[in-house]
Amino acid sequence: MRFNRITFNNYRCFLNGSIDFVKSPNKNMTVLIAPNGGGKTETLFAFWWTLYDYDFSKLTNKEQTPYALNSALYRKLEQSETGAKEECSVILEFEENNITYQVKKRCEYRKTDKRIKVQEFRELSNFKENGELSLKIEDVELINKKLSRIIPKNILYGIIFDGERMQKLNTADESSVNAIRAVISDITNVELLENCSENFKRIKRKLNKNIKRVENNKPTTKSLENILNDESAKSKERKDLSNDLIS
Repeated sequence: MRFNRITFNNYRCFLNGSIDFVKSPNKNMTVLIAPNGGGKTETLFAFWWTLYDYDFSKLTNKEQTPYALNSALYRKLEQSETGAKEECSVILEFEENNITYQVKKRCEYRKTDKRIKVQEFRELSNFKENGELSLKIEDVELINKKLSRIIPKNILYGIIFDGERMQKLNTADESSVNAIRAVISDITNVELLENCSENFKRIKRKLNKNIKRVENNKPTTKSLENILNDESAKSKERKDLSNDLIS
């Protein structure tokens, strides 16, 4: 899975612009360099917000802007007449298995008599061989199902670190240790790996037991050839399972 580009429109501290990520097969890292307040963290949050939503009201030690719309535009909208509206959006383009996808998240803010109402929209599509976009999917459940197979939410959570979270992880206390353990669990899915490890050990013990029975000429319902063929098939299944876990 590889990110290609992210495009902003009136999102948070950005107005308009895009970032193209490295596509060279020899390089798989893009470094964002900017001063404090330059939008590095906001860029990370844009991935989360676009793919799986993000509650900006939970942010601390930052400007109190619990919304995705650019703060200057939001304040302007607050002073506008009833019926005025503003929009913000983020478009994320990424590749998976030689297919290029595009996720667009859009929010519409409309001024009413008493408050500002927000409507959120998200759509998923992919580029066809001729370069055109396919028909967009707008069903939230279907979008989440497709995205979860490409970049699961727990993996995304594990790779997004802003300065505040890094500072918490850097403290030598119990909360820091628990946070690190949680991140490792998010990324590696330790429980699933442990279950797989136990299954592999069980299969290995059974194989060794059957081989010893054959070597000792004890009666067995299967020949050595059949046992080895069965284990070869199981080995292929384990390899496929490992590939699925890695992907």
